[in-house]
Amino acid sequence: MRLGRDTGFELANYRDLLYEQVEVSLPYWVVIDELSKDLPRKDPDLPNVQVRIVRCEATDTFQLENSATLFAGASDSLAKLHPGPFGRRVDAVKQKRKISSILSGLGFTINGDTSVRGVYVIELDQSHAPVPSQPWVYVGETSKLFETRFEEHKAGKRTRSGRGRLFSKVVKDYGVCLREDLYPPTPNRYYSLSSSEAAERLWILHLKSRGFQVEGGHEEQG
Repeated sequence: MRLGRDTGFELANYRDLLYEQVEVSLPYWVVIDELSKDLPRKDPDLPNVQVRIVRCEATDTFQLENSATLFAGASDSLAKLHPGPFGRRVDAVKQKRKISSILSGLGFTINGDTSVRGVYVIELDQSHAPVPSQPWVYVGETSKLFETRFEEHKAGKRTRSGRGRLFSKVVKDYGVCLREDLYPPTPNRYYSLSSSEAAERLWILHLKSRGFQVEGGHEEQG
């Protein structure tokens, strides 16, 4: 239906109605709630929190005051990401993702995600080594149990669609066993993909400096 004089509805009145609705609509906020200390956490010394989106006025202290406390004390990088208000939900969703990513990287348990990442080493069949006189290994990083990740490599695991590869061909063909004695020093725990990949790169350089031939890293599947 066209808006105009023939409808008996003035376009100017329609604009006024839209503006009025925008003014009275409640803004979106990103809220952080600290959960029970009895729930599982990726780091026992750091909070378990829920990050969510609410619609409320800035005066609704019940919704916002606890979140503001966590924002203020979390980190300098988080303090730059304000919790709101946002006029559009899509903007609040983007901010929620940024906030969740930063908190997760700091070791917070976010919305029940207790996964941590680590760097592992796999011994490769020395009889197929490019340089027979140097020990041959593969280095990867994962959020899974190292034993599970090794089994996935050996089984040639693929994505659900079957098109993507979740294994390293060199490990599938020549992987012998996990080498716990060659893992990075404990705790070998990383809370973000970027920090885990950085640790993986450093460990590859370390093993190469010790005379190992090293495959892996994110040139292949980790």
